[in-house]
Amino acid sequence: PGIEVVACDVTDRDALTELVARHDITGVVHAAGVLDDGVIGTLTADRLRRVLAPKVDALRHLDELCPDARLFVTFSSSAGVFGNPGQGNYAAANAAVDAVIQNRHARGGAGIALAWGLWDRDAGMGGSVDRDRAARHGMTALTDEAGLALWDAALAQGRALVMPADLNERALPRTPLLAALRRDTATSRQRTEGAVGTWRLPGRSRERFVLDTVLDHIAQVLGHTDRAQIEAGRPFTHLGFDSLSAVELRNRLARTTGLSLPVTLTFDHPTPEVLARFLLTEATGAEDPEPATITTPTGTTDEPIAIVGMACRYPGGVGSPEELWRLVAEGRDGMSAFPLDRNWPEDLYDPDPDAVGHTYAREGGFLHGAGQFDADLFGISPREALAMDPQQRLLLETAWETFER
Repeated sequence: PGIEVVACDVTDRDALTELVARHDITGVVHAAGVLDDGVIGTLTADRLRRVLAPKVDALRHLDELCPDARLFVTFSSSAGVFGNPGQGNYAAANAAVDAVIQNRHARGGAGIALAWGLWDRDAGMGGSVDRDRAARHGMTALTDEAGLALWDAALAQGRALVMPADLNERALPRTPLLAALRRDTATSRQRTEGAVGTWRLPGRSRERFVLDTVLDHIAQVLGHTDRAQIEAGRPFTHLGFDSLSAVELRNRLARTTGLSLPVTLTFDHPTPEVLARFLLTEATGAEDPEPATITTPTGTTDEPIAIVGMACRYPGGVGSPEELWRLVAEGRDGMSAFPLDRNWPEDLYDPDPDAVGHTYAREGGFLHGAGQFDADLFGISPREALAMDPQQRLLLETAWETFER
């Protein structure tokens, strides 16, 4: 018999029930996975649901609808065993998957959860930064050959949960998982006192030392061998940072300096140079004398105000104050047909005003070229630019043009 490929949303129980009823399913391999990483404080209900639904909801449906499947395998993750910084939702989803399989196993059904370690691939659940981070914590990325061999070995175990991974025992953390929650007061005090000694170095030496310290930690987080490979003026997003590596850098710097640092550290201070200046200010600001308050008398004046720069964007192809004046002077209409760069459906227009998902207007006040944005000019990565609100991009452009004029 040939292979039939069928698309089905397995989180939709009704759709899955209909699919299972049409086929004699004897084996199930559930390999769904979605990432939406972020520290705990940023995880909304929607972000939790997005990660949990394809893993937990889908697996529960498959478990209920395929009780007699002789092969029942689900791809879990070592994140559910060890926990990963910045992946609370993903770790919870995989821990729940493991629990579903253990319950199925206890009921006498066939089932195994494979809590995979990281694979040596840029696609899927891991990139180069993830591999370097995992290696520092004792986990080497799996090659395809090693992964397939572990698949065979795991299925032969007859257990409900197996973690196929390449672990370096010497690099594994030696402290219990919860030991990181307990702080040694004496150690913390010594670390802080050492940091204060650094802040008292002469001005230029102190600035260089702090920047070198920041670059050293960045190199370790990204897996580089030398801080010389890090450009101090380059944005963190261009250096290859994501939310997990940003949190790791923040934690390292907090331990080194003894300062209380926000989790948004690399977003608030987007380059190593800017971050180093911030750390220096935070550490030495309390020792600096407060500047004298200068009171300047204010009064009314009749002097004219000079407008030296303007920029704007308006419908009708208006991209400058001069073009706006021409539009008004010539009495032209600023309305236009739908732009072609919005990915709107071709049948968006419908003369019926009650048609759902359509518009009965053929024209509107649109800003053409809204997708044209020079991300490099503002030190923004292409990926970050795609995620930005178009209004934010337009504001950056017009603000730049205002000063440029």
